[in-house]
Amino acid sequence: MKKIYLLLLTIIPLLYSCYGGEDSTDITNIQQVTAVSGISNDTYKLYQGDTLKLSPTLSFSEGADTTLYTYRWLIGKSEVISNSRNLTWPVCLPNGYSMAGNIPGVFVVQNKENGLEFRQTFTFQVYSNYTPSYVVVYEKGDNTIEWMSLQGEPADFTRYFDNMIQRINPEEPIKGTYTGALYSTNELAIFTNHHPDYGKCISMRNADPANGYLYNVGEYTGNVYGKMYMGTASSLNIHNCTFGYGASKYFICNDILHVFNGLDRKLPVFNESTFVKSTEVKQALSSKQFQRYKKATFVLHKDGHVGCYHVYDDVMENVKIDGKPFVLDSLYGCFTEATGMGSNKPYSVYLLGSKDGEFNLYRFYVNYINRVVQPLTLEAKMPVDADFAKSTKYWWGSFGENYAFYTIGNSIYRFDYYEMEAFEPATAKKLITFDADEEIVDVFPLTTGMGLRDEDDCTIVLLYKKATNTSSLFIYNTVTGKKIKEYKDIIPGKARKVEKVI
Repeated sequence: MKKIYLLLLTIIPLLYSCYGGEDSTDITNIQQVTAVSGISNDTYKLYQGDTLKLSPTLSFSEGADTTLYTYRWLIGKSEVISNSRNLTWPVCLPNGYSMAGNIPGVFVVQNKENGLEFRQTFTFQVYSNYTPSYVVVYEKGDNTIEWMSLQGEPADFTRYFDNMIQRINPEEPIKGTYTGALYSTNELAIFTNHHPDYGKCISMRNADPANGYLYNVGEYTGNVYGKMYMGTASSLNIHNCTFGYGASKYFICNDILHVFNGLDRKLPVFNESTFVKSTEVKQALSSKQFQRYKKATFVLHKDGHVGCYHVYDDVMENVKIDGKPFVLDSLYGCFTEATGMGSNKPYSVYLLGSKDGEFNLYRFYVNYINRVVQPLTLEAKMPVDADFAKSTKYWWGSFGENYAFYTIGNSIYRFDYYEMEAFEPATAKKLITFDADEEIVDVFPLTTGMGLRDEDDCTIVLLYKKATNTSSLFIYNTVTGKKIKEYKDIIPGKARKVEKVI
């Protein structure tokens, strides 16, 4: 934030004639603005069609006549948008600037008698009407798939737009059964079983021709088959799609696990021999806290052996217990320990898996030596009742507390895993119970900011009501379960996935 006093050159001789010589120290008694508050240091994120309202608070020097001041709001290349003290401005993109780029602004207060100015600077960005902060992918029920753009933050989404395909690409609906979605900063891929396209790739930002990006928000950038997939297979089966900002993004395609850099802004281009982490893969599972500091991903192969990798470009290890291959039939849940430590630091990861009808919660230790990850070490194996395990659907953990969570039916439960050597469901607390006609279809725990530290923000729950074929967003405090906000039945279909747009 810059606060600049400008004394007009034409006024300087007059000031020195009035306050010259030994009395020049009295210049501080000139009427002036001493401070302005109510204008943020953070960059304002604005959308076309919105109205920016700012009501700054001004402080004046002692005895100042506040009626002697004029006001100007300037943006971009000195474009005046208001001459009022309080700003009410219908947001539009100033000439000479690009969508989502930083645009300067300044609030100028000037004394009409002595010409002294106070300038308070600020910065803002302008986005398209449809530019999302979050996206929800959902099935409409007519064999088509749609997505919703939500603007703002979960505690207070300011606007949302459903049926974005119908709004922008009405002649090309996304057909077929949903099999997954992958977000990649610039683009969103929605995967289906529909031949021959197998889904669509969609722009999540506005065009930037100077940097070679030619698509606006919501426009198709291509079909999955032909834009992303460049191989020779006659059909695609893409599933287990996961994006972890700062870690990696991955999916299984025709039994091959493909893993990509989590920081790449564009969707990956791949075939049978590129970005291959492993083959003959049945499942891949990461913690829902999957991000730059807790990166373990378990890989279950068709022959039952379990592998693990941590970053997109490392070699997958075949997990061993007591020198023997770790073998399972299914992976059911995963969560990681909240340590409060940064990257390449030790932590524990928990995995719920089954073998021959028996279920166990495994605790593995992830260690680093000189920033190099070491083979997993089994710390504990805790039996879990089979009927109980089968009744659970989602498992995840807190980013900042030693709590983990699971869902059964329409309820969320919380348990403390600190120094846990045996898993006892009876000690878990029922945190939230939703209406009987609501199905939990996904859970999305959020960390603060860009995930640079273990700290909880909130959790988003996607709820589906079959009777009305609508879905809701329920936002709550991750640890306490306290409701923050609910967006009831705003999604006209069955929600399948929610993602934060970076």
